[in-house]
Amino acid sequence: VSIGLLDGTATIYVETARSGDVGPHFPDIGMPIPVVATAMGRAAVAILPATQSALLEQRIRSDNPDLWTIHRENYRAGIRACAERGFCTCFGEYMTSIHAVGAPLFHAANLKQTFSINCGIPAYRLQPGQLEAEIGPRIRALAASIRSLVNETEPVIEPREDEAAT
Repeated sequence: VSIGLLDGTATIYVETARSGDVGPHFPDIGMPIPVVATAMGRAAVAILPATQSALLEQRIRSDNPDLWTIHRENYRAGIRACAERGFCTCFGEYMTSIHAVGAPLFHAANLKQTFSINCGIPAYRLQPGQLEAEIGPRIRALAASIRSLVNETEPVIEPREDEAAT
């Protein structure tokens, strides 16, 4: 389970709690991961105001059009899933052997930082549907517990226009 903060078109891992039996952890603290291809990134973007999210999407499209083309549908679906379920999933898009679930944490206005949380699991350890039915709700509940500890409110996820053509 990791916490990350949004930094341009990437999310930076800032803290990780590791299980002792999963081998080396990648990505590790301090590493940037693309928001477009990851559950943690999509969860962070989901709580941006719609205008900031649109600007970020524009930047992703212009900085890396190939990455955008590959991931845009899942990226947008992940943002919608955060609005509907409070978490999103990613099935091996960033690392083929890892499936992940991410949930928005909060936007710290005083720091101008947006935080999210994720849980990555080796694909071979998952049963079909387990990510959505069991782990997603648990990471959403963990996000709520963390918000409570730091006196943050649940983030509001603004509806987004579906730009299927771009």
